[in-house]
Amino acid sequence: MINRIDKAVFTLEKAASMVLLMILVGDVLFGILFRFTNVTFTTGVEIATFLLIWLGLLGASMATYKGSHFNVDFLVKILGARIQKNIVRINNMIACVISVVLAISSAKLVRITWEQYTVMTDIRMGVVLLIIPVSFILIAFHSLVKFMTPVIEEHVGFQE
Repeated sequence: MINRIDKAVFTLEKAASMVLLMILVGDVLFGILFRFTNVTFTTGVEIATFLLIWLGLLGASMATYKGSHFNVDFLVKILGARIQKNIVRINNMIACVISVVLAISSAKLVRITWEQYTVMTDIRMGVVLLIIPVSFILIAFHSLVKFMTPVIEEHVGFQE
């Protein structure tokens, strides 16, 4: 059950990333096309920057789901299968705890910057920075699912 929820969350992340990427490409293309005309598109760079931040953080969450995030595993590969499994579980639990701490801290940042506005687009900075705690919550969720999945499989006796 929890693996299905995890997969559904990942599907939503993929859909959001695709939409953001299409908007980013359109924004940059629009800026390039109108660069040599009298029409100025000064907000394009700021919007592209914010979209890139959102895409990067959503990508980090999706990498956690796929298990393709950056890690140093050359020592783990030479160990036995049982030790590898335990190290991966411990790694996922540590990632979950750290992500929760970072989500709480970044939520405070969003609250502090909520009344500030961006220079060109006049968007609340809190809205722009909202992806930071959201992405850390998603990373924590994916890490928790990866931590719990072997336990669920051992007790239930099947894999989803």
